Amino acid sequence: MISRFGELYDYEELRSLKEPTAILAHVDKRTLVLGSSQPDEIFRDDVEDNFVVRRRRGGGGVVLLQPDDVWIDFWIPRGDPRWQNDVNAMAIAVGSWWRDVLSATIGRRCAIMTSLDRSNEDLLVACFAVLGPGELTLDQRKVVGITQWRVREGAFVSTLLPARSTEVLVLALRAAPAHLVDALAHHNIFSLGITDSSVLLRDLLALSGPWSERSVIISR
Repeated sequence: MISRFGELYDYEELRSLKEPTAILAHVDKRTLVLGSSQPDEIFRDDVEDNFVVRRRRGGGGVVLLQPDDVWIDFWIPRGDPRWQNDVNAMAIAVGSWWRDVLSATIGRRCAIMTSLDRSNEDLLVACFAVLGPGELTLDQRKVVGITQWRVREGAFVSTLLPARSTEVLVLALRAAPAHLVDALAHHNIFSLGITDSSVLLRDLLALSGPWSERSVIISR
């Protein structure tokens, strides 16, 4: 798909990595990220007046990234013990790392999804408005989002716990589905009572590792 928006990462560099790698990523401005199959036209013409816009290689709907999000991506080469041939099984495995660490952090047990909820197809436009395999919920509200890009060298699994509400992404859409704002009532760092996300990241890396670690800042 030809797009006027640049890619989120240098994906060809990622697929050349030989070591399992955890990427601790950040944005310095509000950034909208299109799923691989979404057309540019879902956004208003003036979207770049208010947001940085990027495109990812990975399924699902648009995601709003904001400073202070807990955003960590995993490159898992084929042959690594954590590699799973089944797409859903890989997402669930990564989601289980998050579930165990997050449940211990907040003192409540998160639930993990095993399949994609297609009960409202219109809401698939936004990642955090729906639930897919490996993703977590608490009190029927989404907690962690997961998307995946798979190539012959391995799998790149992106995970996100938002810092705050992402409802503002509705303003960027050319035609927002009915009830999208309500569907975006997901959990975030503050609603979960997390005061130090660095400890959460440390525990997540320790539980799921070992990893080679990288830090990345995505900017305009």
